[in-house]
Amino acid sequence: MKQIFLGLLLLFLVACPPTPILQGDVTEKLEKLENPFLHPDPFSRNVWDLQLIQDRVLIASGDAWRNSGTNIKKIDVVSISSNNFFSKEFTIDDEQIHRFIVSDAKVFIPGYDPLEDWSLGNFYTLETLCLAPIPCWNKTRTIPFGVHSYDLIEFENKLFVTIGGYDPTVQPGLLESADAGQTWKSVTAPELLGLTFTRFFVLNNQLFAVQEVRADSSMGLAKYQNGVFSSAGQTDKALIPDLPPTWRGRLGRISGYQNRLLYTASSLGNNVALPEAAYTADSLSNAQRIILAADERPTDILPLENQVALLTATKTSDGYTNRVYLSSNGADFTAQFFFTTSRFARSFERLGSSWIFGLGCLESESCDGAGQLLRLIP
Repeated sequence: MKQIFLGLLLLFLVACPPTPILQGDVTEKLEKLENPFLHPDPFSRNVWDLQLIQDRVLIASGDAWRNSGTNIKKIDVVSISSNNFFSKEFTIDDEQIHRFIVSDAKVFIPGYDPLEDWSLGNFYTLETLCLAPIPCWNKTRTIPFGVHSYDLIEFENKLFVTIGGYDPTVQPGLLESADAGQTWKSVTAPELLGLTFTRFFVLNNQLFAVQEVRADSSMGLAKYQNGVFSSAGQTDKALIPDLPPTWRGRLGRISGYQNRLLYTASSLGNNVALPEAAYTADSLSNAQRIILAADERPTDILPLENQVALLTATKTSDGYTNRVYLSSNGADFTAQFFFTTSRFARSFERLGSSWIFGLGCLESESCDGAGQLLRLIP
């Protein structure tokens, strides 16, 4: 019986060999793919986000930060397939795609700086179960004064959006829609009006919105309860342990993994710069900083089937060293492999057995090479 078992095991390993584990320097193994962006300003070619959906990866680009280079050219939703084929799936009427949001059978893009009248803002929806021969993207233009729709989330069969208005008489806030975004109402408690919340997250089945994070404030964190967002009732310091008491900033990448929350934090004013720290938390009062080198910056977080990956970048004299860490519990991370590039890897994804990396740049450096995609096959 033992010999039969060993024989079957050997047959399985030959037919389905385990995925090779990448370790050490893999720079020579990287395959440079086409740069799919032709935006006039190289800064707008930053790959802000990569998102796996079905058999392809969606690619985000644009520039609503400096407002240069993209306001004369609309932004395309571009995807790359497993055979390295690029496809233009849709064109949005905003200056930037800053993130893709996956929820059930849909993908959302919150609009960022509409190229239309600013009295309304946009969001875009991909119906992933649509059986049409081309991807089913739709535009919805209903968000009141949503010139900056920073984030959008689906929670308990409702949509929620964070907005920042351009008109000083219009209070930015948190909106809710019970009819798939056709109509919206404010769900912001009076004491939070005037604050610009930038991210949502769900932790322990509760919905939160986060504004500017400060070590000495309790106003930047709101909790959705009884149909309204009100102060969560605790200081923000618990979210950002080990940062200076005077630190002020915002949360960037946010991902959930095995009942944990993983996120990055960036100093205020550095919306497009490299985050300073990464954290893992199982509750609002129990966050731990992920230990990295002093000059190492976390750029992206990627939940996988049985692991979660962390991407970092370290500035060198002639470019960047990019590292990938893996964790099976969302708390303890181990370095797996690294590679060097002229521009840093701002985002990453898995497509089949391959890793896909999207390069970005800072405002203070040359952006030649931003938008370049790299593929790494184990």
